[in-house]
Parts: sequence; structure tokens; C-alpha cells
Amino acid sequence: MMEPELLVADEAVSALHVSVQAQVPSLLGEIRRRLNLAMLFTTYDLRVASQVCDTLAVMSRGAVVESGPTQQVFGSPHHTYARALFAGAPGSGLAFGARTEGQELPA
Repeated sequence: MMEPELLVADEAVSALHVSVQAQVPSLLGEIRRRLNLAMLFTTYDLRVASQVCDTLAVMSRGAVVESGPTQQVFGSPHHTYARALFAGAPGSGLAFGARTEGQELPA
């Protein structure tokens, strides 16, 4: 029996209706906990990234320009591209990365 260690979720919510999008992070969190998996979650949706990711990497032109704990990267981005990306995000007036350190993903 295969026992995977990594779950790859590439744009897992991008093509879904908003009513379904909210269910995906919960489902992924449940799968992660039940199977004790790490997850590589790629997305353009910063709101979802702030809710799902413990560690965040911001890429520009195929290169990582900033990475670290999600709250730290969202709260105090150092790279010019990361600052511009967060400032221009829909809903950027809202709190990104509001999940507290060690908080579980939604069940």
C-alpha cells in the first residue's frame, strides 16, 4: 500500500464556484491531518493562501523572491514585488494571514 508524504494541490480552487471554494481548504486540511501529509499548495488566490499555508513563498518570473512564515510574509513583506502583489490584491484592505501560529486548518 502506498503511503504518500506530500499532497500537491495546484490551483485547487481557481476554477471552482465561490460557494465550493470555501469547502476545499477544509477538505484539504482534513486529508492532511488524517494522513499526516505535508502539502504543496500553489495558488494566485492570496486569501486562500493566507488561510491554508503555514509557510509562504512568493514567486516572480519563476524565482522565489520572498519566503517565510505566512503571517510574517503577509504582515511585513520585504521584497518590492511581494509588497506590490499584496497591495493590489482584491480585498487587500482585509487581514491576510489572520490565522494564528499553530492554528489548525479548518476541519
